[in-house]
Amino acid sequence: EQQHEQQPQQEQQHDTSETEQNKPVYKPPNFGFRIFLLLTLAWITLLVIFVLILAYPIKLGRFVLCMFVEIADTYAFVTGFYILWGMCHSIWLIYTWIKPHFQHYIIQNDRVHGMIPKVKSFFEAFYPHALEWVSVILKACIVGILWFGVAPFLVGTWINHTIFIPVRVDINQTPTFYPYYTYALGLLYLKIWYRLMVLDGVNQQWKTHFNKVHQDGLRNMDLLYVLRYVILPVVHFLLLRLCVPYVFNKLILPLFEFPQIIEDYWARYSYLNFSTFVVSINSVTSFANYMVVLHGRIRDDKYLIGEQLQNICEATQSTDQLQQHQQIQTNHTEEQQLLLEEDLSEDELPLQ
Repeated sequence: EQQHEQQPQQEQQHDTSETEQNKPVYKPPNFGFRIFLLLTLAWITLLVIFVLILAYPIKLGRFVLCMFVEIADTYAFVTGFYILWGMCHSIWLIYTWIKPHFQHYIIQNDRVHGMIPKVKSFFEAFYPHALEWVSVILKACIVGILWFGVAPFLVGTWINHTIFIPVRVDINQTPTFYPYYTYALGLLYLKIWYRLMVLDGVNQQWKTHFNKVHQDGLRNMDLLYVLRYVILPVVHFLLLRLCVPYVFNKLILPLFEFPQIIEDYWARYSYLNFSTFVVSINSVTSFANYMVVLHGRIRDDKYLIGEQLQNICEATQSTDQLQQHQQIQTNHTEEQQLLLEEDLSEDELPLQ
């Protein structure tokens, strides 16, 4: 009986499998042409991505840097990529500014007939914002020249004189300086330092300054704040470590009339020595300030146990409130005593 029951089930399964296998598949018209078109568009997409991401930045970087000197494709790619990124970001900023004003102009322009009135309405719509954006462009140019031009070059120069030249160049050789290498190196390290300062727990003061600049944006940028708290501290830090050793090597060291080999050694390692000296002084002062704060905390924890400092005004107010409260309590007790005496006198009258 079980075999008879399994046979129709197997036959049904076999029939269903045959129907699934023999089920017709829909084939759209021009199927081969569509597959060819899909592969062609995919190849064109890959080609466009390759040109936009690799080839075009390298070409642009070579065109910009070939005016100075021949350079590797890595630096050309980085230079071209940053130029394209700056252009795209500038276009996006201009678009975000023009879009609301342009919509307002279109709404007003629909009500005006004639070419001359339309042009007049266009200038009337954009003239009040022209002076504002002239000031914005001037502030952006000042900040851009100082932050993206002067600061990276100073950073690269300081790192070259402090680390790379003492390590890579012998004392009997003269180092050669390439401005574009120095600028690219400084831009890289400046960007790394900026990313570190923005992180939580590294330096809260720099983080607040950078966050304020980001929140203000380009249009509402406070130029004095940016110069005072962001750009000038960085430039001061770098100029101090570059100018002091240079002045000492060129003006003060020749007065002692040391041999040439000693002057060469001192000139080669003066930047590193001065930077190490400044770091040591800052570390000692920071450690001394920390010890003073720690001594104050230990003293307060040891000698001010169970005591609490109070303000004189608060103390006088608290004493006045206590006196008033005590006076109210005494008056209340006196009233209660008088009421008790009256009740006792009324109870004694009928007895008499």
